Amino acid sequence: MHSLLKKIDYFDIISFDIFDTILCRTVSKPDQVFLGVGKQFVEVFPQYTYSPKAFQYLRKKAEREARKGKEEISLKEIYANMPWSEEEKEKAYQIELDLELQHTYLNPEMLDFINTCVAEGKRIILVSDMYLNKNQIEHLLVKNGFDLNVIERLFVSSEYGVSKNSGRLF
Repeated sequence: MHSLLKKIDYFDIISFDIFDTILCRTVSKPDQVFLGVGKQFVEVFPQYTYSPKAFQYLRKKAEREARKGKEEISLKEIYANMPWSEEEKEKAYQIELDLELQHTYLNPEMLDFINTCVAEGKRIILVSDMYLNKNQIEHLLVKNGFDLNVIERLFVSSEYGVSKNSGRLF
């Protein structure tokens, strides 16, 4: 950690990505969460006989549809493209949020590094290229034991409609 601190010594502001940096997942690919959403969804709405894999396909298709012509989208926009009633969409949306929480954990090494940066007087900015909104990401961070008081700002692509990849989120 000492060599890394030396490299950032000249900077007052340090930014960190959230997913796969501060928050890690217990699944190898983020879309594996959709399998669990599908399983729970058909338990709540048994009239649907989707397999978890079929649900995953529908969820990914809805995301592709929501992204047409847009640089970045929100989870609400994704679920707006699902073929169900508003009640069913809202329930699936909530299941996904719950499973995101269940499948994330705080990276202790990054937490130590961030705390060291703060102790060194660095200002901390968090950035996420994600369809979750700022409140949802803050909730994930807090529920995983992250102290939001150590950060100055949190930028979330879905809130600005632009992605990190374009360079316009910065």
